[in-house]
Amino acid sequence: MKKGLAILAALAMVIMMAACGADAIPTKAPTDKPAESTAEVKPAESTPAATQPAETQPAETKPAETQVPETKPVETTPAATQPPETKPVETTPAATQPPETKPVETQPVAGKDEYYKTYLGSEDMKALSQNVRMAMLLNGEEAYAMTYASDALIMEAEGGKIELYRDGGKLYAHVYVKPTDGGEGEDNWYSCEIPEGEDPFESFGGPSNIFEDVDGEDMDVTYLDSFIEDGVEYDRILMKDATGSSDSDSPQEAVLTVRADTHEIVRMEMEMVDPEDPENVQGMQMDFLADDAVAMPAGIEAEESDYQTVLMTVFLGMMSLMGDFM
Repeated sequence: MKKGLAILAALAMVIMMAACGADAIPTKAPTDKPAESTAEVKPAESTPAATQPAETQPAETKPAETQVPETKPVETTPAATQPPETKPVETTPAATQPPETKPVETQPVAGKDEYYKTYLGSEDMKALSQNVRMAMLLNGEEAYAMTYASDALIMEAEGGKIELYRDGGKLYAHVYVKPTDGGEGEDNWYSCEIPEGEDPFESFGGPSNIFEDVDGEDMDVTYLDSFIEDGVEYDRILMKDATGSSDSDSPQEAVLTVRADTHEIVRMEMEMVDPEDPENVQGMQMDFLADDAVAMPAGIEAEESDYQTVLMTVFLGMMSLMGDFM
């Protein structure tokens, strides 16, 4: 098997196998009352004519009868005083969800193509850290993953999760296996003292200086593009096997994502296509994590046990999760 991509793929497989979110104001209508007639009509006063006394009796006069015209209240119709119908103004609340952020892609930058042709095997080529999450993919979907750190090991699969942490001289283990038709499952924390001279992570393998033996002798390197995410600029480069190897167990190409400022590798993606079974495409994605990205949860309650029993429980849990892949 050639160097470069073949070494990376083989190392990855060995590692994985080892771990087996305004009401309208109402107005009140005024009350109108009918207008009342207040004019008073008085009878007309008649003054008797002045006459000289005569032998005859003066004609008896009576006041003229006047009739007060009948008055009726003027009927008035109250004006329509109902306020116009008002409806609350419908408002659409402003969107409070933060906008989805996506990497901002940029065009290839002049000069980077020449730089990355000599990147492989140079002193600039290095991983962001030794903390790495390795996910095995099947047709683009994650099948299972292993996360390695200096004091932690985490295995994730559809059927559950296994966590192993070292804190001082003690080992803490979390075994979570989902219940199935044939079993009750498990969700327990265990702890134990680590015997002197023992390394609880040694048996699970793990990456160490993964790019140490990689050089550009058998690979062509092409600068693809750049993008900005969370204010950090990254470059993507393509590595292709330059030997023309048809080995189906070896990936023919891989894509590296590199920080543009420090040239540290933060991700590596590979695919392996078997010519005899092209519908099933196997792949791997390795994400190199910051030093503080993996930490033991706080406030756990663990059952105290002995070292060998805890390790055996962890291995059995892993075998249960890996049963479909072994």
